[in-house]
Amino acid sequence: NSAIRVSPFGGSSTDTTVQGTLIGGCLSVLSALIGTPYFPKTLQGYILFLEDTHETAERVLRFWNQWLDCDLVAGLAAVVVGRFTDLSGGHDEEWLVTRLAERCTVPLFRSPDFGHISPNHPLVIGADARIDGGILKWRLDCPQQFLSMMVSASTIDGLSQGDLLRSKESKYADWKYGCDGYPYGG
Repeated sequence: NSAIRVSPFGGSSTDTTVQGTLIGGCLSVLSALIGTPYFPKTLQGYILFLEDTHETAERVLRFWNQWLDCDLVAGLAAVVVGRFTDLSGGHDEEWLVTRLAERCTVPLFRSPDFGHISPNHPLVIGADARIDGGILKWRLDCPQQFLSMMVSASTIDGLSQGDLLRSKESKYADWKYGCDGYPYGG
């Protein structure tokens, strides 16, 4: 799946069109990476997608305040909020998303299509994305974006990018085909 439904939330307009690079995941995990070498130096122009599970609404808001205080939100193209499931405490998901939107300084969208619940469509970190007409669509231009994403995996396994694509024995052998199904690389 390379598209999910989104709807503007808070002060975001239904006519808003946004483009950027996808980045995101579980808010509590991503928040733990802030300030480490594993967190991007900038999120300028990114579309951030967030979800979480088994947290309290207050804890999620503390995570969000950390992002705001670190000035990580201001340069984003947009935020897409997925599902916040199994919240404990006295507040529900609707209350939480409303509070997130009140604090958000960029367009905020909501989607029922990802999070720790069905449906849970995967979003591709690093893909070029566009929000238009209530749909978030993304595309991964192979092979360059794909290879860029695989650098850390190939480095861990001691493979060069060329080895990554050529090695039939490699656990990455199935990845030698482009997004359109045609072979690329050596």
